[in-house]
Amino acid sequence: MKKKFDSWRDLADLDYFEILEDGRLALVEPELEGLIDFHTHLGWTVLLAPPVDVTRETPVTRHNFGSHLHVDLDIYSGQNFFEARPKWGVQDYLPCALSPLRRGKHHTHTIPNLIREMDALKIDKSVSLGLDIVNSDNSRRFGQAMRYNPRLIFFCMVPPQSLQRKKLIKDYLALGAQGMKLHPELQMAAASSSRVIRLVNLWQELSEGMPVLSHSGFNGFEPRKAREKADIKHFWALAEASEGSPCILGHAGMNYYPEAIKIAEKHPHVYLEVSGQPPSHLQVMMDHLGSERLLYGTDWPIYPQAISLAKVLMATEGNTKARTNILRDNARRILGL
Repeated sequence: MKKKFDSWRDLADLDYFEILEDGRLALVEPELEGLIDFHTHLGWTVLLAPPVDVTRETPVTRHNFGSHLHVDLDIYSGQNFFEARPKWGVQDYLPCALSPLRRGKHHTHTIPNLIREMDALKIDKSVSLGLDIVNSDNSRRFGQAMRYNPRLIFFCMVPPQSLQRKKLIKDYLALGAQGMKLHPELQMAAASSSRVIRLVNLWQELSEGMPVLSHSGFNGFEPRKAREKADIKHFWALAEASEGSPCILGHAGMNYYPEAIKIAEKHPHVYLEVSGQPPSHLQVMMDHLGSERLLYGTDWPIYPQAISLAKVLMATEGNTKARTNILRDNARRILGL
């Protein structure tokens, strides 16, 4: 099966998709409905940048991984991205932080635009993960915007060093948070650090065992200090601290997925969210863990939702149970849907 494409829109060459007049990819695979994307974000800002109106629809969604880039489904998507556009992080994220006037791609990363993409791919719900660093209030704004939208599931982010941790968690739970997001690189706090473990324990207590999802692993392109914080070795401690509630390793450890598998093998409450992982890696995960511990995610809007979907569909060819587990049923179980 073809795995290299000049553009993500060329995934329509696969039998799984067709391309619509407006450029969206639509899922045509029969007997697949109600998919759940366990890893999305909305347009976030910090420092000087003006907040994004996440309720506003725009004519197009400007994914960070644009349609002019080639797609290689055989490798982890982060590696594919950095090979095709090595300076994308600086180019796309500076306007999210330092420009009081410039409206970058992030202003198209909104709820209506996400749902428009979901509709074409038969994605019923998306878990939307807060991103908060420095002086931002993204989680609060996102929670308010999602509060009465049945298509989106709000996961908050709480700074581990904040003296207002308890209040923030209570406020986010009141806004309808159904999980908490950790990001060791952005928060500059390793998953094994005492402040993160204290935060996770406090979240477990106040949320009565709702899930925690953490960015895990690194590509090797990140700044060295940040990269060390996401080293997969730190997640053994996080798995132990979260015993009794779902602990989800975002990106399944990236290129360090074999270690993520070992953590999940030892801890039955650990799940691997597989955004970006190629079919060959997904097959290894299924061989070791079965399909019941894997969650479909996309990291939208960095990537179009169809890229990770294509990888899961390829890895589960001929295995309907594994396909529905990863794309829908495991998420339903964790979220109590």
